[in-house]
Amino acid sequence: MKFAATRPARRRLAAGAVAAAALLGVTGCSAVSPVATGIQYSASDGVNGSSEGFIRYSNLLLVGAGDSGPARLIGSLENPSDQDMAYTFTTPTGGSATVDVPAGETVVLEDQDIALERKDAWVGELLPVVIKGQGFETEARVPLMSATQEQYRDLLPEGVSPSDEELEGHLHEESLHYGEGH
Repeated sequence: MKFAATRPARRRLAAGAVAAAALLGVTGCSAVSPVATGIQYSASDGVNGSSEGFIRYSNLLLVGAGDSGPARLIGSLENPSDQDMAYTFTTPTGGSATVDVPAGETVVLEDQDIALERKDAWVGELLPVVIKGQGFETEARVPLMSATQEQYRDLLPEGVSPSDEELEGHLHEESLHYGEGH
């Protein structure tokens, strides 16, 4: 005896196959894509990093004005070693500063006024900063932020203040009229 499906049954079977293929096509893309919540990133303006047994830093960034002069180093440094460390931070143009961190401790740099000299490094750039201490060395690409952002105004190095032009620059009244020929 031969089994023959009726026409409505074949239609339902075909519709089910099409739906299954569509569902597989839609979900198949995510099967090989990385899960976005599993990607690690710095959830702030600063950078995070570490060098095993030497240093851990989080939210490390520089705050300055203009293209040259001192920029304040902020963030936190953790000394994961079992001995006190003196970390020296050096910019490509020779500016340097040293921060002492006791063994196993964390130092919040905002509590100190540590400034690095820089030349021809504009705000918005990533400044390569070499960190050295007791035979170890690592490099961090540290963002250079400006006081045009209100949350950084109080973090400028002592004696540095942004010019009126810098404070108005990107927030000039004309820039608020998008699409009006300015």
